[in-house]
Order: sequence, then structure tokens, then C-alpha cells
Amino acid sequence: AQLLQVTEILGRYTLQHGRDQRRCVMVKRNGDLDTSIIYRALKTANSSPDAWSKFVWSNKAPPRVKFFAWLLSQGRIQCKTNLRRKGIMENAICDVCQAAEEMPAHIIFGCPHAAQFWNALQIPTDQQWPIQALKEIQPPNHIPGKCFSFSTFLLLCCWHIWKRRNNVVFRNDRI
Repeated sequence: AQLLQVTEILGRYTLQHGRDQRRCVMVKRNGDLDTSIIYRALKTANSSPDAWSKFVWSNKAPPRVKFFAWLLSQGRIQCKTNLRRKGIMENAICDVCQAAEEMPAHIIFGCPHAAQFWNALQIPTDQQWPIQALKEIQPPNHIPGKCFSFSTFLLLCCWHIWKRRNNVVFRNDRI
């Protein structure tokens, strides 16, 4: 029955030689998809971004750091658990600490070397925190808040923890 319906629908049209014409409100005159219309449709006047989106995208960090923070929070960075899931790595043990599975939250909070970094800054963290806990960290008294945005400082800290991890993994830097 479905095949007959599809055959009937297709019978109404005649194919012609030449370029296809797209008839969609989301397509520019040149035929390219206009993603700005889709974005505006998704972000209507009544919609509001969640707290994490605001924390990342309203931040004053460089764009690549914001993008990294977004990927980090979505669990999409190229850590060993993701690489193992894709069949690229055989094990997911952290190359830095050799003690736990390397997941995004482990890299930023769980790895003893990351914890040592946060302790040196006197910023209390917990090894079990999810990445989104970053937005809940309050600036300690010894870090002046008037000089810069503390949320930017936190994202830059995460960026440098990630870069340090990459230097250990890819450049054989000492821990």
C-alpha cells in the first residue's frame, strides 16, 4: 500500500534537465542553507540559554578557549575514553596520573596533577565534580575580582590544564 502511494506521488512529477531549484525559506538566493534563520528560529524571544551556555559563551575568554570549554562540558574533547569508544585507543587510563580512566572531568578535577594545580591557586575543588561545577566556584579572597572576570580566569585555567596534559602525552614532558 505504501509503495503504491509513493509511486502515485512520484508519478505527479517529471524530471527535467538542468539545475535543481530549492524552494525553502531557509535557503539563500544562491542555494546555500541560511543557518542564521534556523538559529533565530531556535532562539526565539521567549527562549533563554541555560546557565552553562551563558557561562561559556558570554565569557571574555578567547573564542578557542570558549569552544574548548563547550566541547569539554559536552564530553567531546579527545580524551582517552572518547578515543577508546571510537576504537582508536585500547585503554583509557590517564597518561598523566596512570591511576584512573581519562574522562573530561578527570582531566580538569580528578587527576591528582589537576588537583595540585587548583590547590596551588587555593581554589577548592572536588575530584568528583562534573565540568559544569566550574560556574559555581566563587572567587577566593586572595584573587582580586576587580582586575578581571573570574569566570574567564577559570576557563583559562582549564585550557592550561588541558595544554599541560597534551604536552605530557604528545611531547613527553615530565609531570
